[in-house]
Amino acid sequence: RLPVDDLAVLVRTSGGSLTGADCRTVKRRGACGMLGFDAADGKQALLGLAPAEERRRALLVSSVSLVASALALVFLGTSSVWASTSSPPLDLAIQASGLAHNSRPSANGFNFHAKLRAERVPSACDPKPVNSRCNPLATSCPMPPNATALSELVAECIVGGALAFCGYAGMDRAGYPNDAGDGVGPMCSLTQARVPFAQPPSPATAFAAPVGPDFVCFNSSKNAWDRLCITRQWLQSVDCVHPASARSEFLTRMLSAGEADFRGAHDGRAPQFQCFHRGGFGSVPWLHLHSFDGHADSICPEMSTAGGESPNPLPHQIVCANGERSVEERVRQMLTILEGYRPEYS
Repeated sequence: RLPVDDLAVLVRTSGGSLTGADCRTVKRRGACGMLGFDAADGKQALLGLAPAEERRRALLVSSVSLVASALALVFLGTSSVWASTSSPPLDLAIQASGLAHNSRPSANGFNFHAKLRAERVPSACDPKPVNSRCNPLATSCPMPPNATALSELVAECIVGGALAFCGYAGMDRAGYPNDAGDGVGPMCSLTQARVPFAQPPSPATAFAAPVGPDFVCFNSSKNAWDRLCITRQWLQSVDCVHPASARSEFLTRMLSAGEADFRGAHDGRAPQFQCFHRGGFGSVPWLHLHSFDGHADSICPEMSTAGGESPNPLPHQIVCANGERSVEERVRQMLTILEGYRPEYS
C-alpha cells in the first residue's frame, strides 16, 4: 500500500542495483528496510536477508503472480475489471513481494486500500519462541512464593543479557556502567553482586540514563537506532504485569519514559514505533521497551500479515504502538492486543 510515486521508485530499482540513494528517494524508509537497506545512510540493514536474492525472488514471484492473474481473468471473461484502475496489478506486485505498508495518500490522489498481507514473514521479522521458566508463554507470571524458590529462579535466569540488564537497573546516575563501583560495575539487586561490563567502546556496553525512579534506558547492542528502556524491578515480559487492571497505568508510565528518552537522543523527535516482545519471545527475559524507527530486533511493525494489521502484524508474539500518537492512544493500542491475543507461536 505504498503511494504510486514511491512504488514507481521501488519497481524501477528492484530489478537492478538498489542503492542508498535510491532508498533516500523513497519516502517510506521501511520499504527499503524490508529489502535489506537502511534509507537513513544507504547502508545494508541488519535484517538477516540477502538483498539481491530477495529482490530476484520477489521480482520472479511478482511476475508469475501477475501473469497467472491476467490469464485467469481472461479465462473467466472478467478482464474488464482492470479497465477502471491500474492499482490492482500494483497491489498484487506488492503482496507477492511480501511488502505491505501503511501510507498516506500521495500527491496524485492515489492510495491502495486493499487489505494486503505478507504471505511469508521473513525470518528476520519473526521472533522465535524461547518459552521457559525465565520467559514463559503466560498472561501472568507471579514471583516464586518463597526466598528459596526465588533464589533458584534467579540463578537460572539472571545470566547473560539478563545479568547485564540487572546491572543497568542498578545504576543511579547517567553514565557507563563501569563508572559505578570504582570501575567494577553496578550492583545487581537480585544477585547481590556487582556486574562487570566490557570497557567502552565495546558495543555490548551502552551509555545508560535513568528516567524517573522506575526505568533505565540505553542503546540496543543489536541495533544502534533502537533505544531500550527497562524496569528496575525484574519482570520477565509485558505479559507478566499483573493484575490486568494495573496494565494501563504501567504502560502509561513506561511508554512516556521511553518517548522522553528517545526524544532526548533524537533532537526532540518521537519514535516511529514503541514495541514489546510478548511473553515467551525476545532474547532477554527482562521486560524491555523498544523505541525505534523502521524495524529492530526481529520486530517489523510496518508490515501486515494474515494475523494482524500494522503496527501489530504478529499480535501473539509482539505488541506495538505508533509512536507519534498520544500516550493514551498508544496505551489503548497495546491493551487491545494484550487483552485480545494470548502470547503463543502462530
